[in-house]
Amino acid sequence: MPFLTKVKTNWKYILLVLVLAVIVGGILWWTKKQEVPLPEVPEIKKPEKIVEDKTANWKTYRNEKYGFEIKYPFLYQVSDELVKESFYDYEISRIVSFSYAGSTMFNIYADNNSSNLTKCLKSYDNKDLTQTKEINGNKFYIYWDKLRDFAAGGQRGLQSQYRIIHNNYCYILHYQFSWRVPMGGEETKAQEANIEKQIEELELMLSTFRFIEETRFKAELLLVQLYPIQPEIIKIKFNKDVDPLTLNSKTVKLFVVSISAGTAGEKNDLSDELNYNYDKNNRILSITSKGMIIGGCAACRYELQLTDQIKDLEGNSLSPTTFPL
Repeated sequence: MPFLTKVKTNWKYILLVLVLAVIVGGILWWTKKQEVPLPEVPEIKKPEKIVEDKTANWKTYRNEKYGFEIKYPFLYQVSDELVKESFYDYEISRIVSFSYAGSTMFNIYADNNSSNLTKCLKSYDNKDLTQTKEINGNKFYIYWDKLRDFAAGGQRGLQSQYRIIHNNYCYILHYQFSWRVPMGGEETKAQEANIEKQIEELELMLSTFRFIEETRFKAELLLVQLYPIQPEIIKIKFNKDVDPLTLNSKTVKLFVVSISAGTAGEKNDLSDELNYNYDKNNRILSITSKGMIIGGCAACRYELQLTDQIKDLEGNSLSPTTFPL
C-alpha cells in the first residue's frame, strides 16, 4: 500500500505574492488619485423664441356701458355713434364701427331687445346656429366665416360674423372688406396675398375682443308691461348680488305724474300698492300690483326710482337711478 506524502507549505512564495499584490494595488490607487476630472460642460439652452405682439402699437377701444373692449390698428377710423341697422327681419344697435380706406369695416352690435335675443342665435332662415368659434375664452356662434361673395362689375368681398348672448345682450361681431377684379378675370397673386393679409389683420383684431367686468353697482330696466297688457309687471336687473332686505317700497318707488292741464306735475306714490319679488339667481327684481291697475291713467306718465338705500352683499350703495316708464 502506497504511503501518503505530506506536502510542505512554501510560505516564502505566498508572502511574495501578497507583497506584489499590495504594491500593484497601491500603484493603481495612486494613479487614480492623480487623474484630473474633466470639467463639467454646462448645458447649452436654446434661446427662447420671442413671440412678437403684433398689436403692441394698436389702440384700445373700451365701452363701459356695454362691457367690452377691443384693440384696433392705429390707421382705422372709429365711430361710436349709436345707429340702428337691419339684419334681415330685425333691427339691432350698432355700438361702434372701425373702418379703413373705405373698403374695410369691423362693426360691433349689441341689443337686449327681447325679439333680438330670440333671433340672435338663428340663421336668416330661422335655423339654430351650431358651429362655434372661441374668442378670448368665450364661445361665439358662427353666422358667416370668411364668406366670399361676388357682385356685378368685378366687385368682390369677404365677410365674417360671430354672435353670442352675454349678460342678456345679443352681441354681434362683424367684419368685411371688398376689392375689384377685371371683368371676367380672377384675382392676381398680389391681390390674393393682400386678401390673406387683410384676413389675418381682421382675425387678429377679432382675437382681442373681450368682455370687461363691471365694477360699479348698477341696475337696468329689463321689462315694462303695463295696462292694458296683462299681467302688469316691471323687471329690474342688477349687475351684482343684492341684499334682498334692501328691496322694498322705501327703496324702490313708483310714481304716477299727472300731465293734465291744471294738475300737471302732480306726483302720487304707488309704492305701497306693489309687490317686490327678487330672484337672487338671476339678480332680477319683479314688481307687480297688489290688486290695483298700475298703468290705467292715460293722462299720466310713470317714473320708477331706485334709491341709494339699495345695497349689494358687500354693502355698496346703488347710484340713485330714475327710469321713465
